[in-house]
Amino acid sequence: DAITRAVYVKLFEWIVKAVNATLSTGGEDADSRFVGLLDVFGFESLSQNGLEQICINLANERLHALFLGNVFQGIPPSQLKILLGGDAGRIDNSACLKMLGDPPSGILHLLDFQCKAPKASEASFCLAVNTTHADSQFLRTPKVSKASGVTADENSGFFVRHFAGDVLYTAGSFLELNNDTM
Repeated sequence: DAITRAVYVKLFEWIVKAVNATLSTGGEDADSRFVGLLDVFGFESLSQNGLEQICINLANERLHALFLGNVFQGIPPSQLKILLGGDAGRIDNSACLKMLGDPPSGILHLLDFQCKAPKASEASFCLAVNTTHADSQFLRTPKVSKASGVTADENSGFFVRHFAGDVLYTAGSFLELNNDTM
């Protein structure tokens, strides 16, 4: 996988250089001509969610925050409350973003720490996430339940409450994918 990603990155960089060279006129305004690409991955909630999905959903949380920040910027809180049906707090996902990625205790930082720990496991990673963020409104510890279809517990997964819905991330390959080296 690491070699495939490295080849993809080099190919993408080559394509960008070729497009830039084609668009460049060589004049003073050469820097004003560019092609901007935004790849909106789309929110993901699959039957099995792991590192790839949490990274995609983190990107979407960031885009969501940027979009809403720009759309609602300058609107007084009283009007915002009316526009959003009384719940102006639901557009602020900064606490979710912090829980996912901010050092030192964000989920991705906990993953990095676990990858460096001598006896780390998927279970120790999930337990660290559930313990560290037990009080967060954006994290829910799973409980095994046939009725609800949940097949994970605090040692094998965690729910993140994203703006688009709750996602159960389950242990499996978080540590392996995070340690993937070429």
